[in-house]
Amino acid sequence: MVRPLVLPVSLVILSVFAPHSVAFDCDSYARTAVEQYRRAKQLKCSLAGPRWHGSRDLHFLWCTTQPASSARAEGNTRRKALRACKSGKTGNASAAKTFCKRSSAQYSGLARKIKRQCKNPNDHWDADPDKAFAACMSWPASNREANHDRYMHQLGEVLAICPKR
Repeated sequence: MVRPLVLPVSLVILSVFAPHSVAFDCDSYARTAVEQYRRAKQLKCSLAGPRWHGSRDLHFLWCTTQPASSARAEGNTRRKALRACKSGKTGNASAAKTFCKRSSAQYSGLARKIKRQCKNPNDHWDADPDKAFAACMSWPASNREANHDRYMHQLGEVLAICPKR
């Protein structure tokens, strides 16, 4: 029964001869990679390939054979892909609806605040969450997050400069 020792022994050997700096935390990298994989499955993201699996040991092993910059880049790539999935950019309809519900609630709340606090509020800022949701769902998936950020920024600027009641 030597087989179960193969992976732990190879991890020890590789960690001794690892090409990256000792300061890089491959254990944290591996735990985060598995958490991201589980989150992607939970969101029903259609993410596949060698970076998307639930084996902490394999993520750790890979990390120990890479320069710290490569491991960081891989983590950032997974983070960006997961963020894109959450916002519906990857064609995940469920994620798009979730993103747009959150986006429309934030937008409507800020639009209502403008109508309450500002003297002579512009009617352009409609506080109807259903209209905001429909607008968000109509945006191309690739622009959804940027559009949300732009509208929230504009509303924030209006609230900051409007004459108060």
